[in-house]
Amino acid sequence: MMRQALVVLNGHFQDYMVLKRGLNRVFKDIEPEVILGVDGGAAHLKALQLSPTHILGDFDSIEDCESLKGHYPDSEWLVYPKEKDYTDSELALETIAEMGCDRVVVVGAFGGRLDHMIGTLFLLNRYHRLFEMILIDEQNQVTLLEGPIKQLIHRSEVPHKYVSFIPISDDAKGINLKGFKYPLVNAQVQMGETIGISNEIEEKSAEITFDSGKLLMVFSDDKFL
Repeated sequence: MMRQALVVLNGHFQDYMVLKRGLNRVFKDIEPEVILGVDGGAAHLKALQLSPTHILGDFDSIEDCESLKGHYPDSEWLVYPKEKDYTDSELALETIAEMGCDRVVVVGAFGGRLDHMIGTLFLLNRYHRLFEMILIDEQNQVTLLEGPIKQLIHRSEVPHKYVSFIPISDDAKGINLKGFKYPLVNAQVQMGETIGISNEIEEKSAEITFDSGKLLMVFSDDKFL
């Protein structure tokens, strides 16, 4: 049985109902075993109608910790000092790894400080061999693919209109895209090139294969619906 986790960071949300629908989709309406509120992210849990199993952080972005403790009396609190070597996001994923989770969905990674957002995106690379990791908000879903790989994508299951493939290694080689609006055949894409941005799936199902390298697979919409 796959052990799933939800990590809620202190990002920016505009519509909790849209985000809730996205969570129901990725979890297939099965509540995760671990729900981890990270610092100010714990405040989002009430709006999402979720009760955390754990609350973690240095709590520099929570105004009233005592009130939050009273609201979630059964949650385990993992408290860290404000001056530390790692972000709360990385500490949360270390905790998830220690719990032996197979799949983690992270919300609240986008918006706010750009340095934290970039750092959290690159945590996909740090942890992808330990567990499957998905970052979502109302209009984006991000995962990491590492070659060699063959991935089938059914159009009926894609969360958003656009799909982009963005290299985060020196280069990604032998890329083939079938069933997409803009196909590729045995392509090589270097980090920093934008040829993989804003593609679309046109067939009933599409396929990506590539021989080596790492790509962020980003599903997105111009605005959330």
